[in-house]
Amino acid sequence: MVITGGPGTGKTTLVKALLKLLELKKLNVKLCATTGRAAKRLSETTGLEATTIHRLLEINSSGGGFKYNQDNRLICDYLIVDESSMIDVTLFYALIKALPNHIGLLLVGDVDQLPSVGAGQVLKDIISSNIITTVRLNQIFHFY
Repeated sequence: MVITGGPGTGKTTLVKALLKLLELKKLNVKLCATTGRAAKRLSETTGLEATTIHRLLEINSSGGGFKYNQDNRLICDYLIVDESSMIDVTLFYALIKALPNHIGLLLVGDVDQLPSVGAGQVLKDIISSNIITTVRLNQIFHFY
């Protein structure tokens, strides 16, 4: 599933509510984001550990690539990826290959934000495909 919307529309609030439900179901949930700063913010807002995608997949320093891949899948039931508008095609492909078949995947991000520095616009293309359920949040709730 994809949750998209601009700043202050409730993406983080929805993620926190979903995490409470997943906790009740006793699912193994992992949180990650495209950058260290985004991962830190995700940890702070949810109270759970979040890492970068690169750290989640564990870069294999000896032979290149990642420790977690199609031959050594991540162990989790649900994965939430924040700031997913910044994922490039290569990193997203590595992430998808490392996911177990039964996993739930939530991509969270602002599709109108800056795209990835690398090749592709993964989040925008996923939303445009109309294959993955997408929730677009439009109402701003942030008050200053």
